Amino acid sequence: MKKVLLLSMTFFILLFSGCKKEKTELSDFIVGDWTTGELTLPGGQESEIFITFNNSNEYVLRVSMAPAKNGAITGTFEVDNKNRMLTMENDELFRLFGFETSGDPIMFNVEFSTSGDVDKMTLTLTSLPTEASGLSFFITLTRVTDLSS
Repeated sequence: MKKVLLLSMTFFILLFSGCKKEKTELSDFIVGDWTTGELTLPGGQESEIFITFNNSNEYVLRVSMAPAKNGAITGTFEVDNKNRMLTMENDELFRLFGFETSGDPIMFNVEFSTSGDVDKMTLTLTSLPTEASGLSFFITLTRVTDLSS
């Protein structure tokens, strides 16, 4: 009887300790290819943003706009896992939305989920150009697996 009890207790301890889900850090989650899907920029331009974050903290952001106006922005990024913050060192992204660039980094709060079928993250801008003060800017990105360079 003691052997059965001991085996049962051992089984439950292993079961519950083995099922502990590891917490995904933002710095791991963010690496890969992402897209906004189609969106409309100020002025009514249809666009789609593609961004690749790599392990060496560099990113490539590509924008496809109609009519045939395309752009690519490269830079470095930093992640603060504790505060779920993303800092992109190049502020050229602001030009896409009609704002002047200041040379300051762009900072985002990041919310992400690994529980669904598709990885998604929402970036909420925390540092806005002066002429955009009072605006709220956020963008939702979806992971893509077949992004070609």
